[in-house]
Amino acid sequence: MSEKSHTVCGVFTFKDGESKNRFIEFCNGPKGLSVTRSYDGCQSLDCYEKSDNPYSVVIWQKWESKEKQEAYIKFRHEDGSFDFLGELV
Repeated sequence: MSEKSHTVCGVFTFKDGESKNRFIEFCNGPKGLSVTRSYDGCQSLDCYEKSDNPYSVVIWQKWESKEKQEAYIKFRHEDGSFDFLGELV
């Protein structure tokens, strides 16, 4: 593994099953995880459901660098994705 790699694990716990389903629909849609996977610096992204909580999702990401991941987070703030996520958790 390169020393420059930056790994992020995000755990999202949703208000209810409907909120989790809306998030999954977003992830599978045109503005979802396909955007993340093609964003500059994203090396890999995996999404899992937690076995101990039916309303939780884990997203595991590997980036070329912390700076590229931070640029991605800024992009997601600017495109409104975090506002949408805030409504669901």
